[in-house]
Amino acid sequence: MPQPIYARLNSQLGHYLGVFAVSAGLVALVLGLIYLQTTAAVHANELLADVLWKVFFALTIIIGVVAWLFVLAQQSRRAAEAETRRQTTLLIQEIDAHKRTDAELQRAKEVAESANLAKSRYVVGLSHELRSPLNAISGYAQLLEQDDSLQVRPREQVRVVRRSADH
Repeated sequence: MPQPIYARLNSQLGHYLGVFAVSAGLVALVLGLIYLQTTAAVHANELLADVLWKVFFALTIIIGVVAWLFVLAQQSRRAAEAETRRQTTLLIQEIDAHKRTDAELQRAKEVAESANLAKSRYVVGLSHELRSPLNAISGYAQLLEQDDSLQVRPREQVRVVRRSADH
């Protein structure tokens, strides 16, 4: 089938006309069979034909409305399904991004914990390295502070050193 014809038939109007034609054809067939069945038994052919035509046109209008609603419902369903697929794809992408972010955060946490442990070990070692000389300085400051031969200014300076070592 040529592409332009296929595009017209696969449109909303094409679907409507297809549903309408099939439904109206079925109603016409049923009413035609009723007419043929009753004309053999009844002699009022013209009156029956007139009534059946009126019924056919009334049903055709109803069929037109129902066919249009059917086509709109199908189109709406397809649009909703497409939107659902799109949203599902976006949600899956977001979940994957969260998983990647979580893994990166976990690795960063492990690196930070490792660095913190190394820092703690360094500070403990440094604290010991500093405490030993500071204890010697503090002890020497206490001895100098008790020396009565020191003048006032050096004695005050030694007192500052000792108080600083106490904190």
